[in-house]
Amino acid sequence: MIARINRQLSQKNTNDNAQIMKSAGEKNNVVLKNVILKGVRLKGVILKIIKTSMIFYLVLSSVLLMNNISGHYIISAADDYTQRNPLHLYIISPYSIKLEWRDNISYETGYIIQRSTDSADFKSIASVRANSTTYIDYSVSPGHVYAYRILYKNMHGNLHQYTVEASTSSELISKPNALELISVSHGQIELKWAYPGYKQYDTIIERKAGNDKDSEWKVIYRAPAGTFNYIDQGLVSGVRYYYRIKAATDSNIFSDYYPSIHGKTIYTFLKAPQNLHGYAVSSTKIYLSWEYESDEEKSSSENNKDNNKDNKKKDVDYYELERRTENEDFVTIAIIPYTNKWYQDSGLTTGKLYTYRVRAKKNSIYSDYSDEVIINCGYINPPVALSARAISGTSIELKWENRGLDVGAQIEVWRKSEDYQQWDLFTVLDRNYSKFVDNNVEEGKKYSYRLRSVISYNNTYSNYSNEVSAYARDYNAPSDIDYTVIGKDRIQLYWKYEDDVSISENADNKSDLNNKSGLNNSHKFRNGFIIEMKEGLFGQWKELAQVPSTADNYFVRGLDENKTYYFKVRAVNDNAGVGAYSKEIKVITRIPKTPEIISIEPLSPSKIKLKWQRTLEHEPDTGNTDSGYISGYIIERKLNTLNHYKVIAVLPPGTDTYIDTDLSSSRRYDYRIKAFNKAGNSPYSRNAFAVTKTINYFDNISSSHPASKAIYDLAGRGVIKGQKSLDHEGNVVEMFYPNEAVTRAEFVYMLVRAFKLEGKAVGSFADVTYGDWFYNEIMIAKNLGLVEGDELNYFYPEKFLTQGEMQSIINKVLKTQGRNLIYEFNYKNETNRITDTKVIEDQTDISAV
Repeated sequence: MIARINRQLSQKNTNDNAQIMKSAGEKNNVVLKNVILKGVRLKGVILKIIKTSMIFYLVLSSVLLMNNISGHYIISAADDYTQRNPLHLYIISPYSIKLEWRDNISYETGYIIQRSTDSADFKSIASVRANSTTYIDYSVSPGHVYAYRILYKNMHGNLHQYTVEASTSSELISKPNALELISVSHGQIELKWAYPGYKQYDTIIERKAGNDKDSEWKVIYRAPAGTFNYIDQGLVSGVRYYYRIKAATDSNIFSDYYPSIHGKTIYTFLKAPQNLHGYAVSSTKIYLSWEYESDEEKSSSENNKDNNKDNKKKDVDYYELERRTENEDFVTIAIIPYTNKWYQDSGLTTGKLYTYRVRAKKNSIYSDYSDEVIINCGYINPPVALSARAISGTSIELKWENRGLDVGAQIEVWRKSEDYQQWDLFTVLDRNYSKFVDNNVEEGKKYSYRLRSVISYNNTYSNYSNEVSAYARDYNAPSDIDYTVIGKDRIQLYWKYEDDVSISENADNKSDLNNKSGLNNSHKFRNGFIIEMKEGLFGQWKELAQVPSTADNYFVRGLDENKTYYFKVRAVNDNAGVGAYSKEIKVITRIPKTPEIISIEPLSPSKIKLKWQRTLEHEPDTGNTDSGYISGYIIERKLNTLNHYKVIAVLPPGTDTYIDTDLSSSRRYDYRIKAFNKAGNSPYSRNAFAVTKTINYFDNISSSHPASKAIYDLAGRGVIKGQKSLDHEGNVVEMFYPNEAVTRAEFVYMLVRAFKLEGKAVGSFADVTYGDWFYNEIMIAKNLGLVEGDELNYFYPEKFLTQGEMQSIINKVLKTQGRNLIYEFNYKNETNRITDTKVIEDQTDISAV
């Protein structure tokens, strides 16, 4: 464009006219005498270009040194717009067509819509205001061809064509009438669509992600005519996506969007949980754990390794754990919150095989199931005391203790590397091995290891050993790192190290955290140890001090007892350039809070149950409680006749119940509890006492009877009672007959009292009436739905109990307690078999079980 400067100056000796060339495509650039100016100083001149419509103002804000002039220059540009924009037509219906264009200019005062019908002359049919981009023509009908173009009006009132011409008929194209979205996998969604009357057009697919309906739509694919499906790949699992489609016959003729401009939404599948494994922790319990990492979490951890705290998100709502046994279907046994990736299944049968799988749920979608794992509910011992040591840059030696491994067991060696953070089964060894050398390592890389024992023929697994790591280098990492609390603000770290590196001492073996640098830089550090520390789980590691290789301990001062710290020790060698790290150690210098005894009760003549409120400590960096804060609890007891307490138990952290056994009957016992950790012991809890129950002796059960202890324990708890009888001298005595068959009344009596079932003791059977010794217990069981009479309302209390009746009643009792069932039943009709081991339907006909 050529513009003429109209000069408005008071000074003379200036040119009346000057030619300025504005280069095409260069906004706000002015060429003056072959020099491009854009708000820059040139020979003492600062030119600033201000755009208003098509007028550019050049402001001289300083004095021209050559002519000593100042003022304003006004540049009037020609108002012709030579490049015409595309015009898109959307056929909304046979009676309406939508026009859409882009607003690429800012100097228009409005747009004029012109239309030609059946090749006639163009006529103006509407005008819209400036900055508009759409217009809908509702005055069309089938059987005609309509051509459109858009004109703009400039500030002088002149009209200029803005878009190219575009033509169509109102029945040229139909929009799709069906769209189906199918989540194929955690990263794929399949789209299927259809047109009315089997019509065929190109189909344009648009997509956007997230919950914001106002976010930007993007065209992801143009399917050719005759194609009615498309698989969208590379998506993020568990994310909500929106899709919409439209038909197209040319580059600018489209149908309306289907299903609407807002689109249709679907979630991608969640990723399945990984590495599900488990082992028996006792003869009736199996511990299971798994891993879960979403696409977003994985990307976040890769891109923000030092900022995991800010990127921590709720990946799922919860996990569903399912279990099945042989010839049974899977049933859900637990709903597990998203914060946990473990579960302990209890109430199991020793030696029985159980199959597990787990899946995740978020919003309304489920992930695929994890791989299934089959576990035998039988405890076997794991390898212990695993250690790792780099022999060279190409080999790492593992050692462990194999004493106590079960006969027939093998040892699985699991490994992961710093490049591939996934545990893999590396090799399987005979149980007699206690050492293994891994020669398949890459020099300088870090490798982690863990072991477990397995009896493969019956799917029995131990828990994993401790995890260890080593770098494939010519020297080792410090081992056995630990600490001693000296005071609230100081600790002593200590470690072990085996190497033949020889260095000279060049650092002081103590440090104060108030020294912000934390390092003594007076000497050039060549070989030895570097102490590193971070504050909180998500803090940044920093070097605290340097010590020589002859050191095996280090004093840290200036700690805050209300904070949690992590330390690690790095062995360095200047020949390698980097060092081998010890494991991280968590450090706390505050003593535990006082536990509180909340209940104490005598269970029997020889047992007292103690329960306390655990001393939970909230950690702000993890949100967890009691995590490394408590080392355990100490239980102390004294007889009422004595003046001193003695320690009777040391319990692990997380414990809140203790049953004291082998006590004397009718005695008072006093208890107190304290928690402890490395910083010391908490104050004692308040004193609590209980008196053991009195023993009711049976005349025919002597202390030498093999079941005497259990019988008198149950009798003291009121679970069993004896029978009145006459001895050989005619005296009335209490007798108990352990070898006799159990009657229905005796069994119900024992269960109700053993489980302390509560209910109304009202009602009757035809053969159970008020005054019977078992009346209350049988009525409670009846009203709880545990037992029923026959069609004549007879219970038959003196009838011997069958095994089927026992199993049914036990399971019903366990159901009322919300516990896992012991027995599983199958109907004779396999189509009606019971598969939910959490809930068993009432069995009124015992013979059918």
